[in-house]
Amino acid sequence: LEYQGQTLTLGFFAYPMFDPQGKVCGVVEHLRDVGNRRLREEDLRRAHANVSTLVSSISAILVAINEEDRVDHWNMAAEDALGLTAARVLGKSFPDLALEWEWDRVLDAARRCRDKRESVSLDSVRYQQAGGGEGLLGMTFNPVLRQRKKKSGLLILAKDITASKAEEARASFEQRMQSIGQLAAGVAHEINTPVQYVNYNMGFLEQAFGDLLEAARLSAVLAEQGDEGDPGIEGGAAGK
Repeated sequence: LEYQGQTLTLGFFAYPMFDPQGKVCGVVEHLRDVGNRRLREEDLRRAHANVSTLVSSISAILVAINEEDRVDHWNMAAEDALGLTAARVLGKSFPDLALEWEWDRVLDAARRCRDKRESVSLDSVRYQQAGGGEGLLGMTFNPVLRQRKKKSGLLILAKDITASKAEEARASFEQRMQSIGQLAAGVAHEINTPVQYVNYNMGFLEQAFGDLLEAARLSAVLAEQGDEGDPGIEGGAAGK
């Protein structure tokens, strides 16, 4: 409707009128300017579309669970990592999803998040990757509180940390090997020091015992020579 140079969006409403016997006796009609409401609805739709685009572009896995434990949102990263499309999981019971991961740890974290109404994190959750291999997830559970709802919803954020954990393990292994090498070098040094001391003293003892053995040999020779000379001496004494 054009009015004073402006385009108005009007809503037409009609309500029946009843007489004392309950029969329809007339109709009440009125028009209402719904332009502002329509604009607000369009703004809301655009905002919702922007949020959906933003959420879908997040590289991390994002899953929204409502108060009834049903999946409200499942982004593209979740599809790629977990191998289930949004069409298969939206509206389904979260604990009943065909996911191969550590369900006991996941459900326990979800329960603690709801009970305490605070974020709960999990590290190194084993799961079956979409390609068939085994991977590790880092997960964070956040409560979504809504008015007049005793039970909170959940917003689950997760990221594949398989590669980073492998790198950490490799770095840790190299560090341990370096520590073992340093320890072995220290032990070898401690062993080598007394060995060198013993070797030095063995050389000294070998030389000293060589001299003693030579002296003992000469003493034995002299003693033998002395024994051989005794009969002559005694014979000379008897002739006199």
